[in-house]
Amino acid sequence: MAVGCDGVLGSGLQFDSCGKCGGDNSSCRVISGIFSRVTMPYGYNAIATLPAGAANITIHHINPSANFLALRQQGGEFFLNGNWAANVSGYYQSAGTTFIYQRPDPFQGDKVMAVGPLHYPVDVLLFYQSTNPGIKYEYRLPMTPSSSQRLMSAMTSAAPQHSTRPANPLNPLVPGGPASRNTPTGPVNDARSFNGHENNYYPSWRREESIEEKEKRRKERKEKKSEHASKNGRKGHKKRFEWKVVGFTSCSETCGGGTQTTRVVCVKRKRGTDAPTRYCHQLPRPAQETVRCNLRPCPPEWQPEEWGVCSVTCGLGVQTRALTCKVRLSPDNFVTQPEGVCLTTPNITTAQVCERPACDAAPVWKSGEWGECSAQCGLGTRHRTVTCVAAQGRVSDTLCDPRNKPSNQELCDMGSCATDTWFFSAWEEGCSEQCGDGVQRRRVHCSGDALDNQVTETSCNADLQPPTTRVCHSDRGCGGKWFTGPWGECSAECGAGQQSRPVVCVVFRGRWRVTTDTSQCKGHPRPDSTQPCTRTCGYQWYTSEWSQCSVSCGSGVQRREVKCLDEAQVPALGCTSATKPDTRQTCNTQSCHQEQADQSVNVVPSPSRVSQRPPDPPPTLDRKPTGSCMDRMKNCHLVYKARLCRLKYYSKLCCKTCTVKQ
Repeated sequence: MAVGCDGVLGSGLQFDSCGKCGGDNSSCRVISGIFSRVTMPYGYNAIATLPAGAANITIHHINPSANFLALRQQGGEFFLNGNWAANVSGYYQSAGTTFIYQRPDPFQGDKVMAVGPLHYPVDVLLFYQSTNPGIKYEYRLPMTPSSSQRLMSAMTSAAPQHSTRPANPLNPLVPGGPASRNTPTGPVNDARSFNGHENNYYPSWRREESIEEKEKRRKERKEKKSEHASKNGRKGHKKRFEWKVVGFTSCSETCGGGTQTTRVVCVKRKRGTDAPTRYCHQLPRPAQETVRCNLRPCPPEWQPEEWGVCSVTCGLGVQTRALTCKVRLSPDNFVTQPEGVCLTTPNITTAQVCERPACDAAPVWKSGEWGECSAQCGLGTRHRTVTCVAAQGRVSDTLCDPRNKPSNQELCDMGSCATDTWFFSAWEEGCSEQCGDGVQRRRVHCSGDALDNQVTETSCNADLQPPTTRVCHSDRGCGGKWFTGPWGECSAECGAGQQSRPVVCVVFRGRWRVTTDTSQCKGHPRPDSTQPCTRTCGYQWYTSEWSQCSVSCGSGVQRREVKCLDEAQVPALGCTSATKPDTRQTCNTQSCHQEQADQSVNVVPSPSRVSQRPPDPPPTLDRKPTGSCMDRMKNCHLVYKARLCRLKYYSKLCCKTCTVKQ
């Protein structure tokens, strides 16, 4: 049997959606809807406020989104995704309940859930950086007579205005919502009524300004007018730049409360792109703002206490210290926890050796730590205590040797006392130009105090700033000089050769220019335009002359010798076979019958010889190999395909294949 929500075994009672044990969902009303404004200003935009008493809260993106949901205490500090820093999925305590934050993927969208009820209101904000696909919300509010009356009065008072809907879309019982409060400090926009237009789901609302707000608005207008008038008197290029707050630095702590400061950069006013800081030096810089971050407590961990006293008064002893399980809530606030809360094994040393003066040693002088300097800047003095100690502790100074007593005071230098003063370095030794007029430069620095704390260039008087450049003259004349180009390739592919480079005469006429009048450079020797060069030969193939052709007609063969030689012309094996020259080639490929026909043109045979010559036998189409005709190599079929049978050399080696297939 299960235990019911009333703690009774077998009662069967359960909490309803209103959080009431054994309820029938009639003690609360469901508030739900969709926030569908598509575009908003970049950064934090206030959506609405969850009222006190809200329970069973669910807020999530309808579709995947790169935006972030952020929560903060009403008009107070963020506890989820605040101060320009994204939190990881987890549990976050605030307003008397636990908020469950889920973001499985950076672009899947957020989801926030809480059981409630809230002890005090919570502001809901959206960190906008891309199109809003829609945010769905749902929570329960208890139904009481007082709340019903407030709801009716809110709806009645809203009737003469634009709409009868409540002004706060997530809090119908609080018509003003967060708009009726002063906006908390920080770069937060109000997405509920933007540029005076209603959004496409909820009506906007109006409120009466208090006297303090009217006075504040009047001062802001006055400051803007004075700032505009002062800007008109400045140089024209300064109107193009301005200081801009671009975010916060990283949090100084990952948990237990850290700090973040605003980052201010100089940007172009129209485009908003970054610009060098010097362009904004004369403009008023926004004050640096520091906010707290990562306020969730740190995981429990072992913290060591102070070391105890040494176990002996002289000689070697032991010091011990205790370990305590603590949770850090802030940099200076630790809460002690039971030892079982710290799950990790402590790896902190709890004992160490301590050394005291030897038990039989003579008294010696002991010096304390130096105190603070007597001056805030410039020269001063600082002091320390010097005492005579023995094994049993401090003794009279007369027992120690006065000649070995250390000094108990010394001079201290706290730096220059100059404040808001310009400092400058020495001029550069060289001139920017090798001849004629040039420029020398030096660096200047505005010193705020001895440690240069909170120093900006505007701290010093700009009218008294020392110059950073001056004109310099070079004793060297601006005559011409020779200019040489890079050396070209060596003319020889192997062995000795030559390489050349361009050599021209140049003169300075505002900039260096080439001239054809080489007399301008007669004061300098002309550099060489050529020089000998040598290329490593490496391994090379060497060949002999071709031999005589093996036949005078009918396709013969010529041969030659091929050797691989190194740079010293010694036989080697470093040559590549792919580049090896041929060792044989065909020659006299003309037909022998053609050659005989050519000879018969010049020689007329006698009739007797013509009659005595037997007639040629008729050609046969099928030539069969004789008994001595055979193949003397394996790859005769390749010889036939390569049409090498017409060569006498291959026709003998592959007699059978060449005879049958022809």
